[in-house]
Amino acid sequence: MDKILILVIVGGLLGYSWQQSKKYLSPTSSFNAIITFDPEHYTNIRWFEVFRKLTHWEKFGAYSFKGTVATNAEDIIHLIHKELEVPLENFKVKVFPIEKTSFDYIVTFKKIPRPEIEDYPQLAELAIWNTYGKNSYRLWLGMSVEQFREVISQELHIPENSFTVYCPANLVWTRFL
Repeated sequence: MDKILILVIVGGLLGYSWQQSKKYLSPTSSFNAIITFDPEHYTNIRWFEVFRKLTHWEKFGAYSFKGTVATNAEDIIHLIHKELEVPLENFKVKVFPIEKTSFDYIVTFKKIPRPEIEDYPQLAELAIWNTYGKNSYRLWLGMSVEQFREVISQELHIPENSFTVYCPANLVWTRFL
C-alpha cells in the first residue's frame, strides 16, 4: 500500500511540474531565414518574382528581410548573387532549421554587461527577448542550445565563455530537492 501511495505522489508531482512548465509555452518562430544587405547594396527583394516564389518576405530593420524558406543558405546566396548581381561580401544570409518545438532559454552574460538586443537586429528578430534579472534575458526559440550559442557569439562578436545559455525545463526536478 505504501509503494502505491509513493507512486501516486511521485506521478502527481511530475504531472504538476509538467503542467507548470506548459504555462510558458510559446509558438515557434514564424521565420527561419534572414537576409541582410550592406547599406550601399540594399535591394528590395520583394520586387523580384524569383524571391517571391521562395516565400513571403517581411522587411525588418533598415536593410534586412525575414521569411520561411524550404531551401538552404547556399541556394539563397547563389540566387542573390546571380539575380541581383550583388557581390558576395555585401550581404549575409542565415537559414536556421525549422523546429517543431520551442525551448525556453535563459541567456546570462557573465563577463560583460547585458547588451541591448535592439542594437543587434539579427538577434532581436529571432525571438522576443525579455529582460530577466540584472545580466540576463529569457526567451523562447526553436533551435538547439549549441546553435543558439554559436549565433549569439557570432552576432555579438564575443567568445562563448562570456555568457551561458541554459534551458530551465532541464532543471525542473530541482524544485523537489
